Amino acid sequence: MLLQSGGGRGKMMSYRTMVLIPDQHELTFSDLASKLQSRFVRMNDIDITLEGAHRLILHHGEWSLVVDWEAAPEVAVESAEIARLFAYDAADRAVIASCSTRITIAAQFDPTMRYFNDYVFVLEVLEAIPGLFLFDPEEGTIRKTA
Repeated sequence: MLLQSGGGRGKMMSYRTMVLIPDQHELTFSDLASKLQSRFVRMNDIDITLEGAHRLILHHGEWSLVVDWEAAPEVAVESAEIARLFAYDAADRAVIASCSTRITIAAQFDPTMRYFNDYVFVLEVLEAIPGLFLFDPEEGTIRKTA
């Protein structure tokens, strides 16, 4: 099951967020790729590569962060589970439960937090897109972008 934690905060320092995209939202993978490339264009030490049709990988030296665009039947099932377990009192619970597309951000182990800012920059790009739902599986929190 996707929602099970690897032991909680503090034991591992890797970064992970799921971004649920409502079905009526206009964001595309191409839009996301363009926004991320624009954000990191001035950072000479970061390379962004496309792997397959729906995966971006940010490389910073030996460290990497993966941004996956997922639109599969299990996404809708897991969105409903996230809504049931973590958004039980949210006004947008039904919208969260019906999301059939998501972005999954996962980064390599970073025990010294050397690359934390790179992760935050990716989140800032996503937070600037209104109407998305950012889910932190470690914290069990979900919030809507403004």
